[in-house]
Amino acid sequence: MTVIFRAVSNFDQLPESLASKILYQELLPVCEREGVYLAPEGHVAEGHRYEEAKRNQETFDVSRVQRAFAVVDLIYQPASQYRDVSKRLFEIHPSGGYLSGAELMAAMMLKGYPARFATRGEEAFHLRAKFRVKEAKVKREREVVFDAQPIAAMPLSSIRFGAAEWQRFGDVGAEPPLPSDIEITLNGPCPIWPEKRYYETHVLVLIPATINGTPLTLDFLTELVQPALPPTSVNEMPSDIKQIKDFVRRPLQPTRPLNWDNDQMRQHLGGTSVSASYWVLMTRDVLPKTKNESYAKQQEILARYSGYKVPKLLEITICILMEYVKAKRVLYAPLHITSKKGIKFPFHPETFTRCQEPHLIIGNVTGEGIEIGCIDEHDHGWIGLGACKSMHPPQ
Repeated sequence: MTVIFRAVSNFDQLPESLASKILYQELLPVCEREGVYLAPEGHVAEGHRYEEAKRNQETFDVSRVQRAFAVVDLIYQPASQYRDVSKRLFEIHPSGGYLSGAELMAAMMLKGYPARFATRGEEAFHLRAKFRVKEAKVKREREVVFDAQPIAAMPLSSIRFGAAEWQRFGDVGAEPPLPSDIEITLNGPCPIWPEKRYYETHVLVLIPATINGTPLTLDFLTELVQPALPPTSVNEMPSDIKQIKDFVRRPLQPTRPLNWDNDQMRQHLGGTSVSASYWVLMTRDVLPKTKNESYAKQQEILARYSGYKVPKLLEITICILMEYVKAKRVLYAPLHITSKKGIKFPFHPETFTRCQEPHLIIGNVTGEGIEIGCIDEHDHGWIGLGACKSMHPPQ
């Protein structure tokens, strides 16, 4: 299994109280979710001893982790041989004392190195202060393996779609503040897809109440976005087999924003707006194992992820359209199949998500736009469940 934690570029410069909070309230829970329990001695111990060390904050010597963090890149080199890193760190920082395996694991994960753990059956992992990079040919059980290169942090400016990005459509007014640690969160492991980071699996979008003083409704949004879309469809499968390769490599391009199931639905929902601007963190796809399930079962799956809710129609519509406007990426699009030669062909099993509004689904983004439809409670099909969080700064 692989444990990924967000890279904290200035961890060695943080006040010890904040560094301790990151270790005990963030890093340890991430490890726990993957079944890894770091003990003070550097090996895993579940149960009373682990909980006691965690409760008394005895798992790590925070100052030693910070010193190790500052120099770990200097001594970590790709090699097939095991290196006694604890000893080398001690030589660099003689006053630091003994560095436990758990402290070394923490320092490296805080640098952004993904840690891959191997175990035999249900035995506890034994984590020593020796490790090797993934290029090593020999893999021994119960050792920890770090990838050779840390994952670079993604700046918040390249992730968010806020007031500055909305400016192409008009003035949305002042942005509500985001949590102060939002950039750290977005570069951290995703709780839904743990092998990826938040920014890879979510979009962060401002839901504005107004644009140029006019309430942002679905109808108004359609008018604003239409000029940003291509005028004609380029999504039809070509008849000439020689052109298929070029066709499937082009991104899907909707030619209109919304594809309502019927005009009566548009008249009923097109005037939907919000009273105050706020941020949402929206999944780029439906949650795992929610397709072809009842709404009750989908809500059970959603409840596993703290803080998430079913998206409202306006929220997910804005997120899908703004991701296309910003990056030409289409969320909640139909699935693809891949040929033996690696060519992707679109085929029609749709991707829809339910919305908070009863019986409403949205998705299946094609050249005709984002499809908005209505289903009965027994209709599951290819309907999954997306999820979002409303982002607010701590009170």
